Amino acid sequence: MSVEDTPKPTSEPPQLQNVRRALSDPIRLRILEALWEAPKTAKAVAARLRVPPNRLYYHLRTLEAAGVIAVVGHEVVGRFAERVYGARQFHYGRDLPGLDPEDRAALFAAMLQASAEELSAAARAATPIHRVFRGTLFVDPNRLNELLAQLDHLLDASGPTKSGPGARALHLTLAAYELPTP
Repeated sequence: MSVEDTPKPTSEPPQLQNVRRALSDPIRLRILEALWEAPKTAKAVAARLRVPPNRLYYHLRTLEAAGVIAVVGHEVVGRFAERVYGARQFHYGRDLPGLDPEDRAALFAAMLQASAEELSAAARAATPIHRVFRGTLFVDPNRLNELLAQLDHLLDASGPTKSGPGARALHLTLAAYELPTP
């Protein structure tokens, strides 16, 4: 793939006013995850997600307007130059402070719906599912901060640009939350 040198997606958190709308649809979350693997054209994203390319253009524009993805280059295919999109790696809980409760609920619901769809597809296809856990973890406050710091370190150290040859993309859904007291 021939990609021109163009500005990379920003490392600044995206603008919050558009993030809820951009990430509240499971297909847009799947697009974002596909772009975390590597920059891709709309046709490559469509092939990765097994959907028609014309179904993605609206979603790509929505993600780009929110600052979650950006055009990082162009790929010449025949006589045409196709946009190559790249995504920024960010942690929803850490990098999106200030979302109101309804926005957070919509975002998390879309994330979990996308994970459920992918996990169901993996189970039907008999692809490896390494761990599934749902339960309660009892942790004292000091240990909780240490655990969250370790998770942040693991996530920061495992992005697509930090992987070695032969690395495989492993999808991970993790939610650490406390239930509201009645």
